Order: sequence, then C-alpha cells, then structure tokens
Amino acid sequence: SIFRVTKGAPQIILHMAHNAADLQATTEAAIQSLADRGFRALGVAISYSPPDAEPKWEFQGLLALFDPPRYDTKKTIETAVAMGVEVKMITGDQVAIAKETCRELGMGTNILNTEVLTNPNTSAVDLDAIIMESQGFAEVYPE
Repeated sequence: SIFRVTKGAPQIILHMAHNAADLQATTEAAIQSLADRGFRALGVAISYSPPDAEPKWEFQGLLALFDPPRYDTKKTIETAVAMGVEVKMITGDQVAIAKETCRELGMGTNILNTEVLTNPNTSAVDLDAIIMESQGFAEVYPE
C-alpha cells in the first residue's frame, strides 16, 4: 500500500472522502465556527491504497489557520477614508472570515458573496445600489 495525504479547501476534501456523509454536518459547523472567528480552514484526508488503485480518501479533520491583516492595514484604511476614499474589501475568503476581518479593521460588515453580482434577475440599477451599499465582496475567484 501507498500512504497518501491531501489537503485543501475543506468542502472539496470532504467531498472526496468515502466517509463524507458521516462527517458533513459536524465538519461544516466546525468550518463556520472557525470562519466566524476569522480563521481559515484546510481539510486533510489520508489514503492507504495499492499503487495501481485509485485512492480511497478518509477525511481526518481540519487545520485552522489564522492570517491576520498586516499590522499597518487598519491605519492605511483610516487614512484613505479620511482622504475621502470609500474602501471596499474584495477577497477569496468566506463571507464570515471577511466580516470578521472588516470588524477588526473598523470597516462595515455588509460583505456579500459574488452570487449577488451574477444574479440574472438583478437590474443594472439594483446592482449599482448593491455595490455602493456593501462594504465588499467575499468568495471571489481570481478569474
């Protein structure tokens, strides 16, 4: 057998695992709890499989990662706001993480995911209002 380890976005790693159904609710709750406190999470799974077989992944757990803003970020935002710049956050992080980061930085916490931007039922006027009233967007992909 070959011992393999994989890590990544917890929802993806959990989905790959044969024991996902048993762990989904508790894992999602743990991910949300971490995100609410500003922590990112990585999922970890292992496999013991023969060399010529597809890995049978078993979800092992979560790794919590804390990646705080740079020490000077809050001051930079305060300076920009004092100069009349409206600062918005755009991040790939989960909404809960983005809200906690904004709270730490003294920004508003009206952070939305990108689904509001891609909703075909939203008019351009409504979209403009959504963008202007929010403090930022989370779960944004680079593309």
